[in-house]
Amino acid sequence: MRSIRLKAFTLIELLVVVAIIALLIAILLPSLNRAREQAKAAVCGSNLHQLALTTGYYVDEYNDRLPYIRGTPNAGNGCAGAPYYQSDQIFNFWIYLKDLSIFVCPSARGPTSTLETNLDVSDFDIPGVGYYVVTNADERYLNEGFTRQYWPFIDPVANADSQGRLKDLYTEYWSNDYGAADSQGKSCVQILINGSLRRVPLVNGGRVSALPLPNYTVVMADAFHRENRHSGAKNVSFLDGHVQRMRQERILDCNPTPSRPVQDYDGFGNRPYWAWGLTREGFDFGSFPCN
Repeated sequence: MRSIRLKAFTLIELLVVVAIIALLIAILLPSLNRAREQAKAAVCGSNLHQLALTTGYYVDEYNDRLPYIRGTPNAGNGCAGAPYYQSDQIFNFWIYLKDLSIFVCPSARGPTSTLETNLDVSDFDIPGVGYYVVTNADERYLNEGFTRQYWPFIDPVANADSQGRLKDLYTEYWSNDYGAADSQGKSCVQILINGSLRRVPLVNGGRVSALPLPNYTVVMADAFHRENRHSGAKNVSFLDGHVQRMRQERILDCNPTPSRPVQDYDGFGNRPYWAWGLTREGFDFGSFPCN
């Protein structure tokens, strides 16, 4: 009687195949992660491009004025100062965009997210304030968003966290809040250029016609100058609508040394990046610590 022999994989053969598959995954996974991060960075860049274009629509409608971001009142000189209510950009642009997802960077997670961290104001480290997140007690929210039903689908009670922050109404982007105006509408920022004291044009609520270099003027960027969400870089949008991805040293050189030249000057000698485009002569704020 003829015996029938069944063909099958041996355990050794199966382990070899599993090992080969695992090796291929290990080789391909970094590339897949990089591709995924590049896609997220592209979405972020698209968001900032749309926000830059929307800034142009706002300027056209408001007689050459850039959007205004409210600041903390300062009774000393009559000028509002930092921290600034970055969530105001949602109110300023809502009539043009009608899409809250544009304010969300897909790479913003954990310490780089304005919603998930309490350090909402990078320069001041004020915990739990939420200047990037709308609160249900915000006067502007009560007078505009709630009264006029901008967001009828957001319940100000059920949607709020313990601090009253409305988790669906937040922005992951920083709108250039450089400068503040006094009661006469003049810039509060004065600097010494070529031996004379000059007022620096406003970006926050200022006139575009007063800015000498619109293509160098930063409009919006990934929030937090300390955090880089996109493989050590961040997206920055400019008043002429273009977006650039830049590394930390290019936008804010925290630790220049005598042997290494500072890398965050623009073509006219202005630094850091939120002051780009404000003067043709250029001025230097000095170095800033990263932490």
